Amino acid sequence: MTRLFLVLLLVPLPALAEDLPVAFRYCVEGVRTDLNMRAGPGTQHGPLGAIPAQACDVEGVRWRTRDWVLVSWQGTLGWVALRYLRPVE
Repeated sequence: MTRLFLVLLLVPLPALAEDLPVAFRYCVEGVRTDLNMRAGPGTQHGPLGAIPAQACDVEGVRWRTRDWVLVSWQGTLGWVALRYLRPVE
């Protein structure tokens, strides 16, 4: 919960993100190394952690932009490029 609060402080979500439909579970694909989780939606934001390549059970959180989605992985919240995630059905 503390990390979500920090993310909310760093990024004014309503200005950057929309309440778009978000799959609730994702698998990482299309990367050879770990996938960075960032403090905001874009590469200009610093990394907060990483998700291993091929990891599944990445939890999507409510907010997303056209190209980025807020996810939770093992207790860490961060933004991830949507192109590296595949929804789990």
